[in-house]
Amino acid sequence: GNNITDAGLNEIVLARYLPDGSLDTSFGTTGITHTTIGDGCTGAACLIQSDSKILVTGTASISGQSYLFIARYT
Repeated sequence: GNNITDAGLNEIVLARYLPDGSLDTSFGTTGITHTTIGDGCTGAACLIQSDSKILVTGTASISGQSYLFIARYT
């Protein structure tokens, strides 16, 4: 998902769950990770690879320019 921080920056928020529905605490901080790319970013799609790594694509604004990005989470 996406979140706006107290500083007004957009960030990508990911949570990884175990098969029993509980958060996977080995991922990020207590199962959740926050990523800010540039002045603002919006995740558009995600894919879980066969090796359990997560790919997220989206757009980011850096110094007034818009960019596409791919982020890989381990």
